[in-house]
Amino acid sequence: MRFALSLFLSLVPGLATAAAPTLAVQGRLATVSGAAVTDGTYALTFAFYEAADSALATTTAVEPTVAVVDGLFDVRLGSATALDPAPFRGGVVHWVGIVVDGEPELLRLPLSPVPYAFRADSAADLQCTGCVSAAELDPNALSLYARIDTLHQVAFSGSYLALADLPELKPVATSGSYFDPPDRPTLATVATSGSYTSLSEQPTLVGLSQSCSAGAAVIGIDAAGALQCSALGVAPIGAIDAWHSALGGTPALPPSWVTCNGQTVFDDASPYNGQAVPNLNGESRFLRGSASSGGVGGAETHAHGVTQTGADHAPDASHFTDGTIIEPANHLPPFFNVVWVIRVK
Repeated sequence: MRFALSLFLSLVPGLATAAAPTLAVQGRLATVSGAAVTDGTYALTFAFYEAADSALATTTAVEPTVAVVDGLFDVRLGSATALDPAPFRGGVVHWVGIVVDGEPELLRLPLSPVPYAFRADSAADLQCTGCVSAAELDPNALSLYARIDTLHQVAFSGSYLALADLPELKPVATSGSYFDPPDRPTLATVATSGSYTSLSEQPTLVGLSQSCSAGAAVIGIDAAGALQCSALGVAPIGAIDAWHSALGGTPALPPSWVTCNGQTVFDDASPYNGQAVPNLNGESRFLRGSASSGGVGGAETHAHGVTQTGADHAPDASHFTDGTIIEPANHLPPFFNVVWVIRVK
């Protein structure tokens, strides 16, 4: 071992901040004979222990270029490598060991706190809740913090209308323009464009690429988003109409109409849901006006009774007719077949 540390080594705590804590250290480095070491720079490693014989250091600080003049040195630990302040909290007495230029560690010396540190130890044990009021604090200590009672209403509402010194805006309903005063507030794009597509949270719209066939109009949109079409003109629900379905180019029957084939309607949107429509097509029915609807009558065949006069023959040669029509179809006037349809919704 070429070095020795004189016993008057003093470690003086320096100024520290939460970002870069440092510790000022002063001492005298001598040879084993007691003479001051040669002037120059030395690499010093400081290790701190909780006991004189601890195997592991709680923290270390390396200072690679410490100037030594007449054996004296003055260094601030933490300036070259960060110094962890955690081990020094709690009032535990530490020991310091120094390694010079990589040689074996010199004799460990106890590290004693300066008088101000005793004050810090007592403050660490202080238990206090509500014992200091705002009136007892220096007003300058609160200058960096906002007081709730001094905040403007806009700090709580976040509303543009709560701001003070608002610029004058022209009524858009009458001018159609947005007045441009100095320092005007930033408004959403829709305020300047007037476009629906600039709005946020737009509802989902059904695609307008759908269309009804010629001669039909939109009457609604079903749950799947498809257009519901109906023939032009206002026909009430329950209206029966003639439909030339076989004519070339005739579009499909709109969903609000069904053929009168006696079938049951199964449609929650129809007031006839669960009811059967009249079977006009299957029974080849004609329509007849009446004060009320739904009545039926007529027959496929019928008989005519006649009274014969002015044809007196011999007593055994009389004759008569019963008026029965042998070919019923022949008594129909000329006709044209159509499909009867009824509006159900």
